[in-house]
Amino acid sequence: MNEMETLVEAAFQLEQQGEKEEALLTLSKAFDLLIDQAGIYARTQETATDLDVLRARAPQLIENSNKFLRQNLTAAMLLNNMGMLFMELEQFDAAKQKFEESINLTPQTEEYADPHNNLQALMEKIAALEPAEEENPLEE
Repeated sequence: MNEMETLVEAAFQLEQQGEKEEALLTLSKAFDLLIDQAGIYARTQETATDLDVLRARAPQLIENSNKFLRQNLTAAMLLNNMGMLFMELEQFDAAKQKFEESINLTPQTEEYADPHNNLQALMEKIAALEPAEEENPLEE
């Protein structure tokens, strides 16, 4: 069992023991680890097999995370991390959705700018990937 799987299993055990906050934090650590791995693979251009392994693990982690979500700052943080993972996997629609969910779940009493900043970064990344609109060279 790898470190990410160990963290997910620990999160499930904590949840069963009624330690929901600690379970969410542990699951968030698993996401951080997966995001770091995605970034490493993208920067080092590891083999397709390594990236395939990462992509194979992501849906299980996302599915498990959805079981833990509830409306508090920890849930908003977890949704933000899910958005970061989707952004690393270049699943931009899913990333945008998770950032927006994180913003909506952030309690009004809390200041949590990460999902706002990450949504902005996502929109800039998408804009940079779109072909630049050509200006009309015939304008006089």
